[in-house]
Amino acid sequence: MRKHLIITVVSFITFFYWAGNVFAADVGTYMVSSNFHPYINWSIVTAEDIKSTYVDKHNNNIIYTTKNGIFLIDKNGNRKWSFSKPNLTEFNVIVSTSGTIYVGAKEVKFVSNGYDVLGTNLYAFSQKGELKWERNLKSINSSSLVIDKNETIYITSNSNLYVFDKDGNDKWVFTQEGITISFKIPNIDNEGTIFIGTDSGKLFVIYPNGILKTIINLGDYQNVSILGTTNNGDLVVNGVSKASIHYIFEVSKEGEIKWKDWFYENRLGASLIDGDLKYIRHSYYNRNYDMVSCYLNSNEPIWERILPFNTTSGPVINTKGIILIGSSTENRKNIDLLYKYLDGYTIHILNKDGELIQHIKIGDETKIFVREFLNDNTFIAHSARTIYSINLGVAPEQPILNEVSDKDTIVTGKAEQSLTINVKVGTSVLGTSTVSTDGIFTVTIPKQKAGTKLNVTAIDDSGNSSKATEVTVKDTEKPIINGVVNKTIKVGEVFDALDGVTVTDNLDGDITSKIIVTGNVDNKKLGKYLLTYKITDNSGNTTSVIRKITVIDNVKPTISGATNKAININTQFNPKTGVTAKDNVDGDLTRAINITGTVNIRKKGTYKLIYTVSDKSRNVTTVTRKITIFDNIKPIISGAKNKTIKLKTKFNPKTGVSAKDNLDGNLTDKIKVTGSVNTKKKGKYKIIYTVSDKSGNKTVVTRIIIVK
Repeated sequence: MRKHLIITVVSFITFFYWAGNVFAADVGTYMVSSNFHPYINWSIVTAEDIKSTYVDKHNNNIIYTTKNGIFLIDKNGNRKWSFSKPNLTEFNVIVSTSGTIYVGAKEVKFVSNGYDVLGTNLYAFSQKGELKWERNLKSINSSSLVIDKNETIYITSNSNLYVFDKDGNDKWVFTQEGITISFKIPNIDNEGTIFIGTDSGKLFVIYPNGILKTIINLGDYQNVSILGTTNNGDLVVNGVSKASIHYIFEVSKEGEIKWKDWFYENRLGASLIDGDLKYIRHSYYNRNYDMVSCYLNSNEPIWERILPFNTTSGPVINTKGIILIGSSTENRKNIDLLYKYLDGYTIHILNKDGELIQHIKIGDETKIFVREFLNDNTFIAHSARTIYSINLGVAPEQPILNEVSDKDTIVTGKAEQSLTINVKVGTSVLGTSTVSTDGIFTVTIPKQKAGTKLNVTAIDDSGNSSKATEVTVKDTEKPIINGVVNKTIKVGEVFDALDGVTVTDNLDGDITSKIIVTGNVDNKKLGKYLLTYKITDNSGNTTSVIRKITVIDNVKPTISGATNKAININTQFNPKTGVTAKDNVDGDLTRAINITGTVNIRKKGTYKLIYTVSDKSRNVTTVTRKITIFDNIKPIISGAKNKTIKLKTKFNPKTGVSAKDNLDGNLTDKIKVTGSVNTKKKGKYKIIYTVSDKSGNKTVVTRIIIVK
């Protein structure tokens, strides 16, 4: 790899001392196959030596301390406020997620050869520098603070652990009386359990209420301090043997040592834990070089990288695995011709696999300290009296976008925190927003038509812009199916499921030909049938409609043969004879005919019969039939025979003559006789006998009477 080294020297702008002023500058870089183009966003020259810096990522601020005060500057290097008192020194700062800035400082009395510690003062400031509260703690001689997720404050002093709430009120004190030990800075897990290293090789584990849980003995080690925790809650611990060899342990919360490795004591850097990876800066075995080692879950490093300089700080790692190491000009034995050109304090950049990808030379002082990333592209570093905001010069990664529809008024997605998100159509900016600390952004925009192409870029504070991520506004309007209504048809009626059905879409237009119909209708069988009409447009919007088709029978059965009829009295009559019923669906329904009414064949009159029949569809046919009973039998006249009588003989035309009727009975007295017989005169005489029954049936008999 080193056979392909490329050395590039970039011009420098000289830094002029002016306390509190901001300068911009280029940097000198020595590139090793890199896309990085680092430059200084700004720098601030301070009047006093810088003791420490703290990067507040949640509020995009930087807080630095000097011997006599603390100073807050924004991400652009503008000083916002400061705090100092003549008798305070050794300031330590920590910022809670709520934004409260907690400050610890030793109160001292300066003497000719230094100062005497009188106690420790605690302060709480708002982001604007407003003092919320202060505490003077005479019994404490340490100003190193730790807070947990509930903003509980922890301070160790000698063999005591002091705990305060977020308002500075006492909660409890843990102490080990009768034992001469010195507590290190504590570590608090998510459950509030406190872990504290000591100078005696012991780890104290304390419940959240201040009661001792257990003591983990790491053996014959001194100055045991906790460097951090892994994803599963294991502790990464540093300890020093009597032979001044530094050891790194991974210890479970129960005290089990999972693995350990050793290093020479000088220039051992604090480990940085990225998930379960442990990055450790330390001296090489022959002490001629420093190196960085990366561990996972054993004492065998995944990789190691030798550095040819005395390192001062780091490793500092961003979310992409870029590793920064600060160094000084105290040049050790060179192992590569490249490094002889790095005469000045230099920042080394490694990738996540430990490969050296670039060196940044900033100036001519002896040491440079890298502190923290403000975001993935910008980090904070300082020398003795200058703070730098350095941009790696790498374009941010393209933002990841969520789907945008024609109904949305926001664009959402993920990107690196604190970046500015621009949403454009062509060259027109629709909206901007800033990525939150959890990497989420929301940009408000006007509603856009389906098919519109949006270009979204992420821009860092230095103007580095990502490649645009393009998203096409999605069509969410569903197609419209017309003409699909429930319908009733007669059995046997022709039915076409697509007759009168059309589909229109806001983008695709007429897409009737794409409609899919599932289900079937048997028009020969009564019943209810469901058809599903489904259509999907080119944007994937689907409309589905269910249609009910009911096949019915509304044709009444036919009754045949039930015609009006006249019959002679006393003639046999069956009302069912000759009568039939037939249905278009059910067929022969003759047996289902119901007849109401009666006929008395022995009595003249008109009788009404009602014939009723129903099919299975409850179609009812009713026919009224008239049956007339009549009498057409004439009465019978008896005894009116032709007769010969002697002259002057008595003759009565009614004698021996009678009339009888089938209904009226004896009608003799109803006989009418016309004509006469002169018995005193010979001759032939005609006598007519006439009789009628009540039905009007008339009988006429002519009788011849001969007189001689």
